[in-house]
Amino acid sequence: MTFPYLRYTTLHSLFFTTYFLMKKNFIFKSVMAYVLLFLAVLFISSFQRAVAQGCSDAGLCTMGTLKPNQFFDSKLRFRLKSIDLNHTLGVTPTQDRIWQTSLDLNFTFKNKWTAQLKLPYQVVQGRLGEAQGLGDVIFSMSRTIFNNEKVQVALTIGGKIATGDANQAKIEDRPLPLIYQSSLGSNDIIFGGSVRTRNWMFAAGYQQPLNATRNTFMPEMWENTSKNEDANLYFANNQFLRGSDIMMRVERNVRFSRLNIFAGLLGIYRITPDKVMMEHNGEMQYMSLRSSQGFVFTLMTGFGYQFSAKSGIRFLVGKKDFEQFTRGKHIDGLVRNWVYSFSYQYRF
Repeated sequence: MTFPYLRYTTLHSLFFTTYFLMKKNFIFKSVMAYVLLFLAVLFISSFQRAVAQGCSDAGLCTMGTLKPNQFFDSKLRFRLKSIDLNHTLGVTPTQDRIWQTSLDLNFTFKNKWTAQLKLPYQVVQGRLGEAQGLGDVIFSMSRTIFNNEKVQVALTIGGKIATGDANQAKIEDRPLPLIYQSSLGSNDIIFGGSVRTRNWMFAAGYQQPLNATRNTFMPEMWENTSKNEDANLYFANNQFLRGSDIMMRVERNVRFSRLNIFAGLLGIYRITPDKVMMEHNGEMQYMSLRSSQGFVFTLMTGFGYQFSAKSGIRFLVGKKDFEQFTRGKHIDGLVRNWVYSFSYQYRF
């Protein structure tokens, strides 16, 4: 009981301490707070059995103008072509570890339009085994519709293209749950927008899946195996049809000449219920899952540092929080208790 309480109080204390120091613009103390935060993350992770999008979504909160910790410049001087190399580690409620490395390409033209293409590769290590493969392709187009020295307003529209049917990862011909699948198996439409100032960001978006997955995982398939007990920790995903999501994000950012520090809250609301194919009255049909609607909240904090006008790094840590307001069922394989992300960006 000691360690969970310690993990909880340590992160929350540092989160709000950092926010207070940022508000007071104590540069040295803010940097020191983040040194402590980084050490705390390493400490906390040792008890999570992990070395180190949380975003409990299917691409929505890492697209275009909806991303966390975005650069702000009133004259758009740095909104050029860029390549981001991102490495993320997520820890699920069942203690699966999901590593994802992605190449994020951004191209700005006519000073107000930005095209994005994100290519991820995912490796999963969990209770039932290991799996890896190319993740779903994310693409978007963003446009700045208003910009002055104090505020920027931008809109994004895009989508997610499935690179598989979410039923490819198997062990001895037994399908693995959606958590293990590198592709979510659905094609999605995504759109949203953001309002940014030098110190604040507010963003909202919507994601609509267009098709069901072909995943056929059922816990009973693992009966009479050594993994039977572990398999029962996962929900059945048979022909899973994910509900639609709304994303809301608020961030507070403090920027210095090269360093910026931020803290924020991300909320993903599942507005329509998830569905799975089940037998009912002797027939197979889609059944809505109770408790699959509702919020998932993630506290996020991190920093960015610019080496020059052309290159910089970013670090982010997120923790799923406010459990009393969180939806009951998470069978989509997207929820992460913890997320750690490091990225390098090069502009040209």
